[in-house]
Amino acid sequence: MERYIKNLVKFLFLLFIFKTLIYKDFINFLPKIQTKMTLE
Repeated sequence: MERYIKNLVKFLFLLFIFKTLIYKDFINFLPKIQTKMTLE
């Protein structure tokens, strides 16, 4: 059971990092898409 909890914590931690990285990339990427759309 303890092992399961440790794995769960590790998984959630990785998921959190993954989400924040993707979120930041997405926020940085959005303006680029908008400028492209206005240019075309």
